[in-house]
Amino acid sequence: MDDETDPFEAGLSWTVKLNKEGDFVGKDALLAAKERGVTRRLRGLVVEDKGVIRPGYEVYHGDQKIGEVTSGSYSPTLETSIGLAYIDAEVLRGLGDEDRVEVAVRKRRLSAKLTKKPFYTRG
Repeated sequence: MDDETDPFEAGLSWTVKLNKEGDFVGKDALLAAKERGVTRRLRGLVVEDKGVIRPGYEVYHGDQKIGEVTSGSYSPTLETSIGLAYIDAEVLRGLGDEDRVEVAVRKRRLSAKLTKKPFYTRG
C-alpha cells in the first residue's frame, strides 16, 4: 500500500474496524474511502506465455489499459511468472475470475489469467 491506495482497494478491509469505539488517526479518511467505493482492486496474475512480469508493467484487456502490475516474479513452484496488479474495478465487474488479460512486457504482450489469491495451496 501507499499514499494513493486504501485498504479497501488492497483487499484488506478485514483489518479496518470503522465501528471501533472512539476516534483514531485516519478514521475520517477511511470512512470517506469506504463511502466513495473502490475504483480498482488487487488481483493475481498467472502468466501463460514465456516471460516474467515486473512492477510498473501495464495490464490490458484488448486495447484498453485496465491496470498496472505492482509486483511480479518467476514462481518455481508454479513454473511460470506470477504477479499482483491493481485492475480497474469497473472492468473487473464484466470479467470472470479466470478471464485472460495481457501484460505489456517491453515490445510484446504476455497472456495472463486473472486469479484469486493465494496462487498456490497444498493439495
